[in-house]
Amino acid sequence: MLKKVFIAAASFLLFAFYAGAQIPSPLIFSRVTKEDGLASNMTFQSIQDKQGFLWIATQNGFQRYDGHRFLTFRHIPGDTSSIPENTVNHLFIDSKERLWLLCDKQAGLFNTVHFTFNEKKISSPANMIKKIMEDGQGRLLLFADSKQFVYNETKQSFDSGYSLPPLPPGYTIGDMAADPSTGAYWFTGKQGSFLFDPKTKQFNDHALDSFGHVKNARYPFITKDGVYWMVSWIPFTGSAPILYSYDKKRNQLQHFEKIRPYKAADTYYEIWSVFQQSNGTIWIYGMGLLAYYSPEEKRFSVIKSDPFRQNGIDYDLVSNLYEDKEKNVWVSTNKGLYRFNVEAQVFRNIPNHRINDTTMLYRGVSSIVHTAGNGIWVATWGEGVFSYNDQLQPIPNPVTDADPLNNRLHISSMMQRRNGEVWMGLHNGEIKIYDPAAGKCFSVSPSLLKGEKITQLFEDRGGNTWIGSTAGFLVKCENSNWKDTAHAFTTMLSEASDIFKLFQDDSNHLWICTSSTGVYEMDISTGRILKQFRETGGKNDGLLNDGATDIVQYNDSIYIIASDGLCLLNKRTNTFRYLTAAEGLPAEHITALIADKQKRLWVACDGGLYRLNIDNKLYVTYDAADGITNDILQVSSPAVLQDGRIAIGTPNDFLVFDPEKTIDRKEPPGVTITGFALGAAYLSVDSLQKLDRVTLSHDNTFIRIELSTLSFRDQYYMYYMLEGLDKTWKRVYNNEITYQVLPPGNYTLMLKTQNGEGAESKTITMLSIEVKPPFWKTWWFYSLLALLIGALLYWFDHARIKRKTAVLEMRSHIADGLHQDINEALGNITILSEMARMKADREPEKSKEFIEQIHTKSQNMTLAMDDILWAIDPGNDSMENFMLRFREYVDALKIRHNVQVDVLVDKKATSLQLKMKMRNDIFSLFKSGITNTVRTGATNCRIHIAYEKPSLIYTLEFDTATMDMKQMNNLRLRNELTERLEELNATLDFKEHQTSAVFVLSIPVRRDGL
Repeated sequence: MLKKVFIAAASFLLFAFYAGAQIPSPLIFSRVTKEDGLASNMTFQSIQDKQGFLWIATQNGFQRYDGHRFLTFRHIPGDTSSIPENTVNHLFIDSKERLWLLCDKQAGLFNTVHFTFNEKKISSPANMIKKIMEDGQGRLLLFADSKQFVYNETKQSFDSGYSLPPLPPGYTIGDMAADPSTGAYWFTGKQGSFLFDPKTKQFNDHALDSFGHVKNARYPFITKDGVYWMVSWIPFTGSAPILYSYDKKRNQLQHFEKIRPYKAADTYYEIWSVFQQSNGTIWIYGMGLLAYYSPEEKRFSVIKSDPFRQNGIDYDLVSNLYEDKEKNVWVSTNKGLYRFNVEAQVFRNIPNHRINDTTMLYRGVSSIVHTAGNGIWVATWGEGVFSYNDQLQPIPNPVTDADPLNNRLHISSMMQRRNGEVWMGLHNGEIKIYDPAAGKCFSVSPSLLKGEKITQLFEDRGGNTWIGSTAGFLVKCENSNWKDTAHAFTTMLSEASDIFKLFQDDSNHLWICTSSTGVYEMDISTGRILKQFRETGGKNDGLLNDGATDIVQYNDSIYIIASDGLCLLNKRTNTFRYLTAAEGLPAEHITALIADKQKRLWVACDGGLYRLNIDNKLYVTYDAADGITNDILQVSSPAVLQDGRIAIGTPNDFLVFDPEKTIDRKEPPGVTITGFALGAAYLSVDSLQKLDRVTLSHDNTFIRIELSTLSFRDQYYMYYMLEGLDKTWKRVYNNEITYQVLPPGNYTLMLKTQNGEGAESKTITMLSIEVKPPFWKTWWFYSLLALLIGALLYWFDHARIKRKTAVLEMRSHIADGLHQDINEALGNITILSEMARMKADREPEKSKEFIEQIHTKSQNMTLAMDDILWAIDPGNDSMENFMLRFREYVDALKIRHNVQVDVLVDKKATSLQLKMKMRNDIFSLFKSGITNTVRTGATNCRIHIAYEKPSLIYTLEFDTATMDMKQMNNLRLRNELTERLEELNATLDFKEHQTSAVFVLSIPVRRDGL
C-alpha cells in the first residue's frame, strides 16, 4: 500500500520554530515490537544515518532498520569486531558521519559498511558512560561517571581532561550543552549551572542568575531560538523534578512543577531529557512521562500511556526521542519503538458534540451537508443533527434548537435543495424539512413510502426530489412540492431492493444503485427504465455483483460503479472492464465513491480509504498513520465541502480532510538495495555496490534482492528491470526481487520508484551482474573444441587413408602371391605342352599323360584366378560371404572327387568381422585342410566351424578306412603349414581313432577381427 502525507509550507515551518506546531488530538502512534523483528521491546535510542537507515539500541542487541527488515548485531564471544555487549545504551553520529556506540563501560565506532565494532580506549576506567557529544570546535566529548574525556584523533582514544580553567569553588560538571548562537558552553552540576566562554576562557556563574540558586541541575538543553531548559532533581527523593525555562532575549523565566500528579502509585515520574522537534515543539520525557509544551496554554500536556487505545502509546519509561529526515519522531520505550508524525496527520476523525457541551456522542453518521448559511450539518443515527462552522467547532443547529426531541432523531439521509431547504429522511418513512426562509422545521410522511426507512434524498436539475427507501421504492416528489402530499408524490419504481445511491448524469439520466437488484438507468423526464445492469456470467457485459453501493461519471463515456470492486462501464460500447483486488487494489468492500473538486477519485471502504488514478491504475492508501482513527466508512455518507474538503461518516464520528494536503509533491526517492542473498548465503551489499559488477557462477544463480526506499512515513511503488533479460519494467512486491535461474551473460539491474501521482524518481539505482558461463560454453573452450575436432578429422582422414593403403597393400600382396602361383602353373603348362607335343607321335600314351597334367594345372590356375578376384573384391569382406565362398569350394570338391562333405557353421562365427589378410589366410587353411583330406582318400568328411571366445575353431572329422594315413601325416608336417600356423598364432591338433581321425584348428581372433 502507498500513503502520502502533507508537506507544510515554508512560512508555516518558520513560524513553527518559534511557536511550536499544533499537536493533533489524538496523536497517532505506529508501533514496532518484537513481533515485527525488534530485538527487544526495551529500546534505548534510535538514530538515522545519512543513507537513511535507522539504527536502534536495545537491551538485546543493536539493529539496523530499513522500514521493512531488521539486521541484528550482537556480541559474539571471542570476536573482538562484534559489539562489546548486547545492551547498547546510547548512539551518536558525529560531524564526520561516524556512528558511535556507548555501552556501560565501553565506547567505540561501528562501521556501517562492514558491520564491525572498533573499541576506543578511555584513559581511565569508567563505571558508567553517560553521554557523548561534539562541542562548538568539533571536539568529541565523553561524559563518564563525574569525568570528561576528549577524543584524540591521532591516538584514537579518549584522553582525560577537558581544557578548562579551574572550576569555580565547589563546582563539578555533570552535563553540558553548547549554545550555537554565542559559542558558549553551558555546564550543569550539583551546585547549579554556569557558562564558559571559550573565546575569553572565563567562567560566568552569574550569566544565568535568573535561574536563581538552583541546585542539582541536570539535562541542560538550548532550543533553536536560544531558550535555556534544565531540570532540577535529586534522584530517589520525595521531591518531584522541576523543569526550568529561561528566555534570555525576553528575560523570562518559567518553571514547571508537578507536570503530572506526583507520588501516587501510578504517577511517579522522572524527567530525563528535553527534546525539540524541527517544527519547534518542545517535549520532555523520562520515567512515566511523555509530554509536550503548549505555548497557548503555557503548560505541558501529558501523552498518557494507554495500552488499550488503538494507535496510542504504552510505556513505563521513555528513553529517547529522535526526529528523522521525514519529520517522524521515534519514541524509544520499554514497550517497543513508537513513531508519530504531526504533519502526516492530515485526516481528522471528529466526534460529535454540541455547543457548550464537552460530551462526545459516538453515533453512526449517515449524511453530511455543507449548507448555504448554517454551517456543516452532520446527521446521525439516534442523536439527530449536529452543526459546525468551517473550523469544525460546534455551532447552534436550528432543527435541534426547535424541539428537544429532535436530539434523538434517527436520520438515515439528508440533502439541501437549491432553494435552501434541508430535507432529512428518517428511519420510519418520515421526512423532516427545515425551511431557512421561515426558520421552521416541518414534517411530512408520504403514504407511498409505507413507513420504510428513507435511504436516499436527491434533487434533480429540474427541481424534483427523488426519495429511495430500504423496501426498494423510488418515489418522485414533483417540483419538490412536499406540501401537496395528495398529488406531488408518485411511485416510479417498486421492484428494486434497498436503494443506496441516486445519481444524475450529464445526459439527464437517473442512476439507481441497489443492494441486490443491480443498477437501473432511468430517463428522468419520462420515468422509463432504459437499462438494468446486473451480475452476469458473461464476459465484460455486466456487474461483478448484483449489489452496487455508488456510481460516478468519470467522463463523457465512462461510468464507475462500486460493485464488489470497481466496474468501469463504457456507455458507447455498453461493455465493462474491472478493477479489483486481482489487479492489486485493496480488497475491502467499497462503500462510497467521491470525486473531489480536482476530479480525483476517492474510494471509501468499510476498512480504509484510498485515492485511485484510473488511467495508470495507481492508488494511494491512507490509514491510522495519516490520522484516520476510525476507518469504517459509511455507505452514502460522503460530502465535498464548499472549500474542497471531504467529509465521510463512520459508525462513531466523521472523517474530514483536505485532498490537496494529501498530494505528494516531493520527488520520489531512489531505491536502496538493503540485502543480497545468493542461494542461502547473504552477501555484503555495501561491498557488492563498490564492485564494477557482481560475478556469479553459472551453477549458483538463485538470487534474492531486498529493497527499500528508506522512507518510514511515505511508501512508494518500486519497479525493476533486468536489462539483458527483461523487456519491460516490472512491479516489485514484498520489497524483494527473486531470480531462480539466470542464463550466462551480462545484465544490469535497474530500479526506480513512483508515487501515487505517477511521478518517477530521477535516480535509477543500477547493479551490474555477470553470470559466468560453464567452461564448455566459453570462447576458449569452443576454440579448443574446434582445434580438437580439426585434429580428430585429420586423424580420422589420415587413418582412413592409411587403412586404405594397408588394404590395397594387402590385396596387392594377396594378388602377388596368387600371381606367382599362376605364373608357376603357366610355366609348368608350357613345359608339359612342349613335352606332350614331342611325345605325341612316338609315345602317344605318354603324351596323353602330359595332356592330363596340363588339364589339371589349367583347372588349378582357373581356381587360383577365381580366388584372386574374390579376395580383392571389397564386397566380399564380410564373414557371411566368406562362408558362402567356402561352401561353394566344398561343393565343387564334392562333385569333382565324388565324396561326402557336411559343413556346419555356428551363428556366432558368421557374425565375426575379420581383416582381409586374416580372412584370406584362414580361408587358405580351411581350403587346404579339406582338400588334402579328400586327396588322401577320405570319402566321408564332417566340418564344424564355431567361435569360442577368443578363437575361431575349425573341426574336420573324417573316416580313415579308405585313406593313405602316411601321406596325410606327411602333409600335416610340412614346413609351409607350420609357418602359416605360427604367423596366425594358431594351433593344430590331430587325433586318430580306430576308424576315424579329427583335425582341430584353433585361430585366435576377436569379434572385430583384430
